[in-house]
Amino acid sequence: MNYKNYLYFSTFFTFILVIVIASINYRVDPYGLYRPATKFSLSRINQFHHMRTIKPLKVYQLQPNAIVIGSSTAGRIAPQHPSWETYTSYNLSIPGITNYELLRLVQHSHATQPLMSLVIGLDFSAFLPSAPKLRRGFDDAALTNREGEISSIVTGWSRFKVHYRTLLSTTTLINSLSAILDKRTTHNTYFPSGNWYSGSKHIFSGIAGFKFTAKHQIELQTPYGPEQAMDFSYFVELLEFCHANKINTHFILMPVHIMYLEVYKHLNLMDEWRYWHDRLIAENNRLARQYQRDTYSIWGFNAAYDIVNEPLWNNIDSTKSWFQGGVHFNPHFGKIMLNETLSNDISPSHGIKLNKTNLATYLDQVEKINIDFLKEHEENTAQLIRQIKAPTSN
Repeated sequence: MNYKNYLYFSTFFTFILVIVIASINYRVDPYGLYRPATKFSLSRINQFHHMRTIKPLKVYQLQPNAIVIGSSTAGRIAPQHPSWETYTSYNLSIPGITNYELLRLVQHSHATQPLMSLVIGLDFSAFLPSAPKLRRGFDDAALTNREGEISSIVTGWSRFKVHYRTLLSTTTLINSLSAILDKRTTHNTYFPSGNWYSGSKHIFSGIAGFKFTAKHQIELQTPYGPEQAMDFSYFVELLEFCHANKINTHFILMPVHIMYLEVYKHLNLMDEWRYWHDRLIAENNRLARQYQRDTYSIWGFNAAYDIVNEPLWNNIDSTKSWFQGGVHFNPHFGKIMLNETLSNDISPSHGIKLNKTNLATYLDQVEKINIDFLKEHEENTAQLIRQIKAPTSN
């Protein structure tokens, strides 16, 4: 075979290979981008590490005008409520979302389709010095820019690269083959509406899950120390954006199991925890005055008795639990929170709309629930505290 024939053969073989890979990935569609997605089709693989790439594209496709957004905690909230029946709703949450990523995704969504209603889940840990600006996989250029221009060359090129990665990459091919060959669902169940939840066999279930999450938070925060200032700049920018665009916005401060406050105590972050609540309300009030609009509602659910202070179940009992790993609540609690946040005609029984007047009482109540829980479960909690404070062995 001469060089010319070899070149023709190689080109033809490469072309056929590309077509085969693209065809398999398109036909299987493991991320639910090109064919109608179902709970089963999405749950064939673990979507967890692909959301930063996939969800911005889903916004282009679905063009939702009502969204829930936050980290993996808010990812448990199904974006369905009677007041949203006439809206196209979507849960735009991504695991470990940073405040900058949250801001950009809200801007991206509003530029794609003006938002009529917005529910934002805020995590205390996202404001700590250990939180990065961006996490791996987040392509800022693939989002609509701050001015809302969708068709820029840079944005178009970034979107093309995302489609290239989802159709022609070996990673997608591996996920497609995994979806074909292994019909068992993952421990996570994913829904076309963007929300998901973890099964009882997940690493976050039971006491083992609590220890895993707590030790991870301790290891993440320890190198930085509490003396560094928390960052509220992107939260302020988010408030400004929502007020300027008259978006009906609600904030939910993501609740944790009451035992998780022991992690904050170990890290000497309780003062920062209280300050975080106070600063959020202060900035909310300040921006409302500046834009001459009503303050946005900020909801706290960490005093929901018999939920946040439930027993720490063993792994085999974790299906009873309101929480997994101390920070991830189950979908039913998510439904309760969304319902109380968006419903004006019901009296909240689990949450409280926080303001400058009632905040101190609310925080004192949360800390009292923590103290009472430690006393009631003294032996088990003392042992667990020793375990989560123990250095991780290499």
